[in-house]
Amino acid sequence: MSNKKNVLQRLPDVLREIQHRGCYSLVDVVAKNVAKQTATTLSLKDTVSDITEKQPDKQPEKQPDKQKPPTLKKRFLKAVNNGELGVLDKRGYIVTIEEFKHCFSDITTQYISSFLPEATIEKGRTEATNRKFVFRLSKGIYLVHPDALMSTEL
Repeated sequence: MSNKKNVLQRLPDVLREIQHRGCYSLVDVVAKNVAKQTATTLSLKDTVSDITEKQPDKQPEKQPDKQKPPTLKKRFLKAVNNGELGVLDKRGYIVTIEEFKHCFSDITTQYISSFLPEATIEKGRTEATNRKFVFRLSKGIYLVHPDALMSTEL
């Protein structure tokens, strides 16, 4: 009986040590230790070392990989390729800001207004890059670079 009292007196120290070592699930700790041995034979050192050695680091459960939604660039280029957006003329596909906003009305942020201006290839350049793939013809009117339409996995 005196051993049980001794263990119960040390319980606050054991709990502090458990918390100090980063073990947060006290129910798991107590259940494991009670199943292994009785409370009268536990010692502070054994309890803490058993807990920290045998309890794996708890990490948030990984959710199954959800397929990421396509980027706006991919959606844009797919819409142009499918003929849902833009008009084909002798220079290539011409897209206006108004058509673009109408086609992607599901996007409610300011990103919709800045997408085409940010994707504009600088004056004097002719090659498309990953981020720059339209030419600005005039205010609100853009020409899609032909390489951007061919190089995408749509």
